[in-house]
Amino acid sequence: LALNIFGTLAVSALFLQSDSIHLSSASVPQCQEKHFWVKFTRDVMVSIISSVIVMAPTTILVMLHRRPIAYDEDPRKQEWQLRKRQILDILILAIAGIWLSGCIVLSVSFLANVRPSDADHWLVSALAMFIKAWIMVPLAMALAWEFFTVVLARKPGLTRRIAEMLKNLKDATSGREGSELDFQTW
Repeated sequence: LALNIFGTLAVSALFLQSDSIHLSSASVPQCQEKHFWVKFTRDVMVSIISSVIVMAPTTILVMLHRRPIAYDEDPRKQEWQLRKRQILDILILAIAGIWLSGCIVLSVSFLANVRPSDADHWLVSALAMFIKAWIMVPLAMALAWEFFTVVLARKPGLTRRIAEMLKNLKDATSGREGSELDFQTW
């Protein structure tokens, strides 16, 4: 969560930094945008684009973290697997820490070196990101779950079919104790 939040703030700062380079404090007033809604729309779009860009490094870290546990009877192989897993965990934490620190430094440096109006645009972009992440996405997920529950309630045959699929999946994986469910068996 912290990687997404601070990453989005840092990428927003990069977008707004490149936008503020074109206008200096000595620029003529005609060069600056006057319309509130144009500025607001741009700030919201910067927030959305920044969120999409930040998904890439976050997804890579999640993929590195999601690795299967192979069970082996040999104690030396078990120890080696645990040691390897521990080394990968430390590597993931180091990468995430470097990414987080870089994002924080970039955001703070941006705020320290821009005009107050650019800092205001960054704040609007940050608020748009928080509204999207904490209000819009949970609301969309809740509405989607509501839709699926209504569909399932109206189609009892579909509910039985899903229950059979889950039972078959449980039966297929019950021989492997402690293993993660493999949803590709569907």
